[in-house]
Amino acid sequence: EWTQFLEERPEDLRIEYQPGALPGGGNGATIEMPIALRGQAIGSLKLEDTDPKREWSEDESALVEAVSEQLALTMENLRLFEDTQQQATREQLTRQITDKMRAAPDIDSIIESGLSALAGALNAPRAYVKLTSREKPNDEHNPKQAS
Repeated sequence: EWTQFLEERPEDLRIEYQPGALPGGGNGATIEMPIALRGQAIGSLKLEDTDPKREWSEDESALVEAVSEQLALTMENLRLFEDTQQQATREQLTRQITDKMRAAPDIDSIIESGLSALAGALNAPRAYVKLTSREKPNDEHNPKQAS
């Protein structure tokens, strides 16, 4: 699901926080943690110090890892919330179309109101329903074969 979610984005999402530009164009000491969800890397969290000799401590590394994990969970929660909102919108639209169809007095009106509402919701310039009749096979003309 994350792969599809990320593919829908037109370009990579990159957010930078830079209180001061790094001298030398980014040659400081860095620490980077993957942002992973259920074993799938969905990004990375990278911090860079202006001091190229800086050594990141184990506590700092653990903090960056914990924030990376929380970031992944928060992003997943937001994605699930977005999916839930889309599902609710679809269900509301379905209910509205169904209500219009139930208010129709006859079969032709049911089909017309349902089709019209669906075409409008989908911005379809043309829509139609094709009804077919199937004749049930007559048992006299299609006798079962004895086994």
